[in-house]
Amino acid sequence: MAKKSPKGVNFEKALAELEDIVKKLEEGEICLAEAMKLYEEGVRRAKECFAVLNASRRKIEILQKEAEAFITRPFDEGAVSEE
Repeated sequence: MAKKSPKGVNFEKALAELEDIVKKLEEGEICLAEAMKLYEEGVRRAKECFAVLNASRRKIEILQKEAEAFITRPFDEGAVSEE
């Protein structure tokens, strides 16, 4: 399933577009004006990807904190007093 940010950015699509931009820039067969335009678009795509990744990281941190309450621990028979 594709990850989406609150803005509805499709992570996989933005990453693929960023990779395409990098490839075109690395080939070096475009004029400076076009390179600048692609660079600007690349920066936008990179920001979108980072936003999705950061949102995912925050969600994982929240889920981990919630899951800590459900972590089981081995039963220590010595801790139980017999009456």
